Amino acid sequence: MQHFLVLFGFLLISSEFCSAQEWKLIADLKGKWKFQLGDDSSWVSPGYNDTRWTEISVPGEWEDQGYPGYDGFAWYRKKFILPKNLSTQRLYLHLGYIDDVSEVFLNGRKIGAEGSFPPDFNTAFNTYQKIVIHPEYLNPNGENVLAIRVFDDQISGGFISGKVGFYEREGEIIPDFNLQGKWKFKAGDGLNRKDQVLTENGWKEVFVPALWETQGFTNYNGIGWYRLEFKAPEKLISEPLVLLLGRIDDVDETFLNGCFLGRTGKIGNDSQINDEFRVLRAYLIPPGSLTADKANVIAVRVYDNYLNGGIYDGPVGLITLENFRSWAQKGKASDKSKWGFLFQ
Repeated sequence: MQHFLVLFGFLLISSEFCSAQEWKLIADLKGKWKFQLGDDSSWVSPGYNDTRWTEISVPGEWEDQGYPGYDGFAWYRKKFILPKNLSTQRLYLHLGYIDDVSEVFLNGRKIGAEGSFPPDFNTAFNTYQKIVIHPEYLNPNGENVLAIRVFDDQISGGFISGKVGFYEREGEIIPDFNLQGKWKFKAGDGLNRKDQVLTENGWKEVFVPALWETQGFTNYNGIGWYRLEFKAPEKLISEPLVLLLGRIDDVDETFLNGCFLGRTGKIGNDSQINDEFRVLRAYLIPPGSLTADKANVIAVRVYDNYLNGGIYDGPVGLITLENFRSWAQKGKASDKSKWGFLFQ
């Protein structure tokens, strides 16, 4: 088992793999949206009557569309119907660049945010917004409503540029057993949180993958723990597996049934945060690590240094080592030497 544990480092797949992926457009949302200056929490409701709102082109600065010099709050709304027979399991919402701060709501639920609103203003004008969409938030057989709250501090405001629509990511690795969905989360620290058996009093249910800022932990920087209890498919129990944890902002330590699996970056007083948030987490699970007769527990300790935090991007799940190798070979054949035993 020690042999397997030493090798986890080779499974940290850099964001270079993503450059080989292409985005497939599923529903184009460019064009006319409803638009209103000001700020009102009732505007988030899917049933709100926005017929008296003006129309504005997205993407496009609002200063160039009849609102020169306006700085402050404004809302966008868009109603749409998804294509019939669409699989909603792996959808991403692209919004491009929004100046300066935004909150995104789908059918009344908050699904994303970038930057910080006043009084703790922090701009995110240079951040490209891409949000994983959880299937249960969508109405696949009828109308859906996006509502986006925006604050502009100065100069340009609103949707500046970029793709706007729903996309699938072609070439993305697909787990053999999906672990995306509802996990438990608790801010703060405590190493007993890695234990297989733990009383989860005070833990909150969150979605993974999704930023913790969008799920009730606004502006939280520091350590938080994720936990997921699951029963592994019997066919995978004896297989060498890889745990996919998507991308995490910023660094993590990951445990299975109380045992250390791997880490990306370092948590502690001497932490040095670099570009770990871009790294696709992939940790080797040696055969025999999963139990068949009781629940298995994944525990992930995450440290966020600044701005957004948490397990924010997929895929999240289990994949056999054989299938992982096959995907990696197709994704970046020129990097074979970089991943050592994967290609031996």
